[in-house]
Amino acid sequence: WNNQNNQQQNNDWNQWNNQNNNQQQNNDWNQWNNQNNNQQQNNDWNQWNNQNNQQQNNDWNQWNNQNNNQQQNWSNDWNGWVNWSSNNNWGSQQEYNAAYTNNVSMWGDSNGDNNVDMADTIYLMQSIANPNKYNLDDQGKFNGDVYQAGGGITSMDAGAVQKYLLGAVDNLPTSFYDWNNWNQNNNQQQNNDWNQWNNQNNQQQNNDWNQWNNQNNQQQNNDWNQWNNQNNNQQQNNDWNQWNNQNNQQQNNDWNQWNNQNNQQQNNDWNQWNNQNNQQQNSWGNNSDNGGQKLVAISFDDGASAQSRQDPAYRIMDALIKNNMTATFFYVGDWIKTNEQVQFAYQNGMEVANHTKSHQSLGSLGSDQIRSEWEQCNSKLRSIIGTEPSHIMRLPYLDGGGAVKSALYDVPLISCGLDTQDWNGASKDQIVNTIKQAAQNGSLEGKIVLCHENYASTAAAMEEVLPWLAQNGYKNVTVSEMFAARGKSLQGGQIYTQA
Repeated sequence: WNNQNNQQQNNDWNQWNNQNNNQQQNNDWNQWNNQNNNQQQNNDWNQWNNQNNQQQNNDWNQWNNQNNNQQQNWSNDWNGWVNWSSNNNWGSQQEYNAAYTNNVSMWGDSNGDNNVDMADTIYLMQSIANPNKYNLDDQGKFNGDVYQAGGGITSMDAGAVQKYLLGAVDNLPTSFYDWNNWNQNNNQQQNNDWNQWNNQNNQQQNNDWNQWNNQNNQQQNNDWNQWNNQNNNQQQNNDWNQWNNQNNQQQNNDWNQWNNQNNQQQNNDWNQWNNQNNQQQNSWGNNSDNGGQKLVAISFDDGASAQSRQDPAYRIMDALIKNNMTATFFYVGDWIKTNEQVQFAYQNGMEVANHTKSHQSLGSLGSDQIRSEWEQCNSKLRSIIGTEPSHIMRLPYLDGGGAVKSALYDVPLISCGLDTQDWNGASKDQIVNTIKQAAQNGSLEGKIVLCHENYASTAAAMEEVLPWLAQNGYKNVTVSEMFAARGKSLQGGQIYTQA
């Protein structure tokens, strides 16, 4: 092959060189030169000019229509909210409180399952962070508005439900909005803000359009004349001569260089493939350390919740221990009810990890607050287990927006690749089926799975699904163990859903 190839290369190259240098170069250049200088320049310029003039009008009209529609939407939203209030003439704050309460089916029940629990807290925060996916219906908005009721859904409402569940407050709502003060200030503010925006916007539209139009007309002439002079006079001759000289020399250089590189590359590629193949064989052999099992990291949030050995958190850990498995438990500093549960987890090989001090949605906080949430929880866990806890942190409400990544630049941030929805009232069978279906369709391996340790349904699901996973070639491990087994390192300031 080598002998034949050398001869063939010379023949092919000489034939191509003769044909290309003699006839094709002159023909192509002359044809391109005539077409480009005469017709194409005028056509392109006229076509661009026509399209640009039409586009300017289209874009401006489209923006104008959207803006008018948006103004109408803002008016509709405002009027829709006011309709409820305008049909009620309250003589006092007490009358307003009573009227608002009449719309509530159960204070705190934002997800409409006729219970008030952590699922409502999580649903409120997710509706704020991702309203397109987690949309509160009207009843949920009335029920969930438990902090300054009547003021709208905020993260403070989720915090109020948490305090109620922890016994920090006795009743919901924790307060009502000051209707009289809001009504006076807001009516005036609404008119002022809207008129000011409208006046500024009308003036800005005219200024921006005129300025752009003047600059664009001048720029078009300058750019066209400059390009025309440079392109027609000097550039065509220079480029052709330069290309012709370089090409004759480059052909010889390139051929020789290619020939040398090709001989060397064949040896390099073969050696590299051989080395990689030997290494891969070793890597395959290392999988025997896991007994050929596929790895998954079902992990558990919102501890430490247990007060007795019969509570869900201990049932989950017992099921893991029974099946010779481990898991990561993400603890909230303020929610740790007993140090003994955290110590039990650590002593039995579980990964003790950070879920912030108070379980706030970090994306809405400043950098210092975000950092403090991690540091205070980390310090508490260290004092409980007597050593440094895992450095990873689960994002509360899976919210990694705002300043989270920069504030926690040295902390690997854990989200999830599979959500069992146990926080949203999923039954034991639904949790089991979610995990089994992912295993059966091949998407479970390497995934970080989101569960919570404080639901009896989750504990019952683990008691059923962990032995099933073992029988079907899976092993549950901690998040850090799964990444290490895959040869991957967890980097600070990065969000992970799978290994």
